[in-house]
Amino acid sequence: MIKKHADIIVIGGGIVGSSILFQLAEAGYTNSILLEKSKFASGSTNASGGFLRVLHNDFEHTKMAFEGLPEFDRIKMNCDFQKTGMVYVINSDDKPKYDHQIEWLKNNGISIDYLSSSEYETWSNIVQLKNTDTVIYEQEAGYLDPVTCTNDWINRAVELGAEAHEGINVQNILFSDGEIKGVRTSFGDIYCNILILAAGAWSSRLVRPLGVDLGMYSKAIQINFFENQKQTAHPIVIDEKSDIYLRPHAGGSSILMGQPTSEFEVNLEQDMSLNHEDTLQLIEQHNPQYNWLNINNLFGGRRSFDGFTRDAKGILKKEETIDGLIIASGWSGGGVKLSPSIGKKVTELVESVKKERTIHESFHRGRV
Repeated sequence: MIKKHADIIVIGGGIVGSSILFQLAEAGYTNSILLEKSKFASGSTNASGGFLRVLHNDFEHTKMAFEGLPEFDRIKMNCDFQKTGMVYVINSDDKPKYDHQIEWLKNNGISIDYLSSSEYETWSNIVQLKNTDTVIYEQEAGYLDPVTCTNDWINRAVELGAEAHEGINVQNILFSDGEIKGVRTSFGDIYCNILILAAGAWSSRLVRPLGVDLGMYSKAIQINFFENQKQTAHPIVIDEKSDIYLRPHAGGSSILMGQPTSEFEVNLEQDMSLNHEDTLQLIEQHNPQYNWLNINNLFGGRRSFDGFTRDAKGILKKEETIDGLIIASGWSGGGVKLSPSIGKKVTELVESVKKERTIHESFHRGRV
């Protein structure tokens, strides 16, 4: 039976929402419910490459990924983690931007450094480097199964006393007098004190009737599967210049390759399949640098969407205009490796909201 009252409701059953629920439960907030409109990890989490890395082009995200490492160390073997190392390709002109990050990570025990072209070429041939490329290598990076990870966190949260429900569609957010009251769902109203919005691309739609503009947009994401005709064991690759990313797939017999798309404001209710034109464009634009790219090597893929922000930094805040509303959305396809840190920071925001309410109530009691 689904509760009709809870202290906290989390909307969104992807990897971010599951991390939030688990960390809330672990912190003692067990009167919490997670609601997912479909199946857990069925949205952008299911189409994720599951990369587990620390280095990002934004230093704040690098620090968030670093902060989440202890939690991933605790569970990654349950989530089919594969250590491959990471090749991070940047334009040489951008090297000064990364020098400070690399020094900070090395000082904090992360095995990471620049590789010369000759060092890279004696070890990997998955990417043909250009003269203007610089390679950064992160030794402990790899990938995991984000669906398994999502379910692991949900199961652990439930064991601690929280609840999580699939197939419950949140239709509206209930609020009055500037305060969150609960949600209206396909199974009736559920009331709460704090509402956490971790619904990815659906988040903007849910808060728009409240007069809140998150400045988010939806965008399609696509991954393609190619037969691996290069080296069986190869690192994950992030090509910062082109937003291409790839990793081994199916035990290394194939390659998972993600690509940017130009499909914005997608229909969130539609079932999405691989876009053939986008795949052809990928091959045309990135062969010969990825000289194994060939339409004859393609054997499938996945297409989904996520919520994006214009600065790709995500939204993690208390909504100042509505008491009890916390936003944790817009991770622009990068929520997997940031999810433990997001869960921790949301829990801190919950504690902040509760503290502010206690002070507020004490003040008004004193006036009476």
